[in-house]
Amino acid sequence: MMDHNEELFPAKSGFPTVRCNGIFLHSLYDPAKEAEQYLRSLSLPSQLKTVLVLGSSLGYLENCLHSLYPQAKVLSLQFSTFFKGKEVHSLPSSHCFYPDPSISVEDFLYERIEETDLLDLQIISWKPAFQAYPQIARTISERVLQVLREMGRSLETSYVFGRRWILNTIRNFLFHSPAYRLQTVHHPICIAASGPSLSLSLPYLRRFRNRFILLSLPSSLMTLWEHGIIPDLVVMTDAGNYATSLLYPLLRNSNMKKVSFPLAFPLTASFFPPHKSIEPILFSQGSGIERVFLSYLPFSLKYVPPNGTVAGTALELALNITTGPIVFVGLDLSVEGFLEHARPHPFERLFEVQTSRLSGTETPWICRILGQYPEKFAPNLRTSPALRTYAEWFRVHAHRWKNRIFRIYPSTVNTGMDEKPPSFLGTYPPVLAPILKPIRSSLSWEDRKRIVKKVLETRGQSLPTVDPSIARAFDLPKVDHESPLHPNIRLRVTLKRILDDPGGDL
Repeated sequence: MMDHNEELFPAKSGFPTVRCNGIFLHSLYDPAKEAEQYLRSLSLPSQLKTVLVLGSSLGYLENCLHSLYPQAKVLSLQFSTFFKGKEVHSLPSSHCFYPDPSISVEDFLYERIEETDLLDLQIISWKPAFQAYPQIARTISERVLQVLREMGRSLETSYVFGRRWILNTIRNFLFHSPAYRLQTVHHPICIAASGPSLSLSLPYLRRFRNRFILLSLPSSLMTLWEHGIIPDLVVMTDAGNYATSLLYPLLRNSNMKKVSFPLAFPLTASFFPPHKSIEPILFSQGSGIERVFLSYLPFSLKYVPPNGTVAGTALELALNITTGPIVFVGLDLSVEGFLEHARPHPFERLFEVQTSRLSGTETPWICRILGQYPEKFAPNLRTSPALRTYAEWFRVHAHRWKNRIFRIYPSTVNTGMDEKPPSFLGTYPPVLAPILKPIRSSLSWEDRKRIVKKVLETRGQSLPTVDPSIARAFDLPKVDHESPLHPNIRLRVTLKRILDDPGGDL
């Protein structure tokens, strides 16, 4: 490790200053005034909510920010442990990061930044520190940007699905009262993603089926089902209408012998009307409107942090319900040739209807691949910015599950997971403990309807000023009686439509 040769000594103003390898990190005359002048030169907004300060060294920037914006959340990321305990600011220790192998930049940020913080987030860099610590500064900056890309992608989803998330939450709370919840076991878990390599694992999944708990993503469900492999749990998080079309194998089998089929999802996930083939299992992802409704449940739910990809959510859920190893199959995070998913896949049916005399069956697939996955990184492999972000998430978090999370038939995309042969699935004894535990107490239909009315009435009083995202969620242009622009009218009309037609379009 490079010796930074930091030297601490007083400036002419009496405040401490520091020199690192001959580079002065603060003014020799007045470091506090220097920091204030620098902040004022940035033309920062009059109101700041969240600020990331990179390489502030002795903390003059944070100290000045606290004076100018006392209500702001200020997070300090230092480039050297030398400054620990020497800063002039008074930030809580939980808001300060120092290079340390025991905690990563990613973990530090994910624990302290919420998606809503990104709306007004400011990043302030202290340039002298970037000159004095070029390598560590570059590493920390790259990791900060990666976290913000991941969270930003989730935030984009929030903008797109904001209204739908809220309506999904209300509907799912009303119509899906779970009879089971997840419990912790010691058995291995296999997570089936839908990449093309899933097809290679199918014989081994059938052969060793009783040796592991099988979690399926919605996109891989049809492939498993058509090959006679029934998962123990399907994990769904998507809020869009298309998400439930991936459940086609479950929804079409209303007369199958196994009456209840576990489907785990948060309240914000896409709503589907109650179906006798599906047993709803809820978990929490901590969104604001979700927390409000979950507080009324007479039992607790497992918390699974939100993730840009359902594969990441499934992994977090698996880590929550087993102490054993976790194995991914079909996690390619790339497109092989023009093959996006293992087959069969529900979306194939959507493309079939686009077939014409001049446009063959494969034409829509090829157009989709070229449009959605524009980056070619190997002779037969393609990727996209979204897939690269997902792969990077697995890579930067790999230290959390070292020697515990594995991948079978891995693609060339690096996820930080160790490789295991397919026979690894058969090295454990048969599964005996179930992952589902019956819930003894639940809420009746009348209880849930009463709670929804109460929540909406309470929220309705502050919609125009306090929560504009919820106000927009009830912006129903079809309402043409009384005052269609008044949020409380929207609330009542929305609730009536939900109760009258749970699966209807809002």
